[in-house]
Amino acid sequence: MKQNRKILSNKKGIELSINFIVMLVLAIAVFTGGLLFINKFFSEAEEIRMSIDAQTQRQIANLLDDGSPFVIPIRTQEVQNGEFVQFAVGVFNNGAAGEEFTLDVTFDAAYKLDNSFLCNAATTTGCNSNPQDWIIPGSSQTFTVKENEQVTRLFGFDVPQNAPRGNYIFFASLEDPWNDVPGYEPIQVVLQVR
Repeated sequence: MKQNRKILSNKKGIELSINFIVMLVLAIAVFTGGLLFINKFFSEAEEIRMSIDAQTQRQIANLLDDGSPFVIPIRTQEVQNGEFVQFAVGVFNNGAAGEEFTLDVTFDAAYKLDNSFLCNAATTTGCNSNPQDWIIPGSSQTFTVKENEQVTRLFGFDVPQNAPRGNYIFFASLEDPWNDVPGYEPIQVVLQVR
């Protein structure tokens, strides 16, 4: 009788251990699935955030068809503090340049709503944060454009919550490999923080 209790006790202990291991494996599987879901969700959200709508694609194509090698159809955008805004760029390689181009976005200056000086690239203290840091990583990029090909790219800004209201001027410049082809002059874009 004592031996039966001992065997029964051992079976319960083994059963408890197996149940614990099964629960641990299930918990790890659910946790891993959750991480994969979150990763996929955020990567898809970033792709949507950095996509160009069909109307903007048409505007860029029309401007490039008119002979302009470097265009930004919408150059001024209004944005609230804490929001994200993006600009679309079109590039046409007319064959005079190589195939590698570099898009670079730089902060120039900012002015309050009454047009008084707020800050510039050298003195950013009046802006609470450096507007150059607002530029989304990946906005400055190198890409290939084959001869007689049109390409569209995006660059964006994350405006911080503490940004003073005003007009922030940035320049988007496109550099060809030799920097000797006319028509790729920098284009001014303005963020109107309201």
